[in-house]
Amino acid sequence: DDKERTGNRYIRANAGMNAFQWSMEYPAGTKMVDTEFHARPAGPLAPPGTYHVTLTVGDWSMTQPFDLVKDPRVTTSDDDLREQFELLLAIQSKLSAVADAVNSIRSVRTQIATWRERLDGRDDAGEATALADRVTEQIAAVEGQLVQAELTSEGDSLNYREMLFEKLGNLPPVVSSADARPTRQSVQVFEKLAGQIDEQLAALTGIVEGDLSALNERLRSLDLDPVHT
Repeated sequence: DDKERTGNRYIRANAGMNAFQWSMEYPAGTKMVDTEFHARPAGPLAPPGTYHVTLTVGDWSMTQPFDLVKDPRVTTSDDDLREQFELLLAIQSKLSAVADAVNSIRSVRTQIATWRERLDGRDDAGEATALADRVTEQIAAVEGQLVQAELTSEGDSLNYREMLFEKLGNLPPVVSSADARPTRQSVQVFEKLAGQIDEQLAALTGIVEGDLSALNERLRSLDLDPVHT
């Protein structure tokens, strides 16, 4: 089912009374391809506030507001809970950005490998081949900083170093471990890892706009389709 594959929750259209239980979590983020170990970045728990639920059947729909309230035993202020929510949302967004970049890298690498085989042996393909090899090497270096591809189970972290995706992915359980404002240390860890991720994303953009753009120009001159990102 397409909806199940994308991680969305929905009500099945069965005749009669139907029930839907909301986990009170925001939707999960981007799924990294070619890996079973790296899951979608989880969405944060919704903070207290007024929300709306909409039921749509064909062209008809109805919207109903409802309030989400905190446990009366929790004394944490709404502002502190909102701050926790916003940090968790920022972490999820950054993890999704990494997943998007890794997905793009893996797609580019597959496309280049295909063109590399087709160019092999062509007398006019020397420049394109050299560019293809250089781009492959460059994007592999970025991917290696963003994610540890060798991780396939929890025990693998004993043998392989965790990279930026794994390091940042360890932060949400710390931030959400209690109904409390995030600690200064949690914010600092996020800012440090987010900055390192942004450096790698900028490097990837430089490769796309530099050598990959040059490779695509060369491919077009050979009457071949460009590599898509």
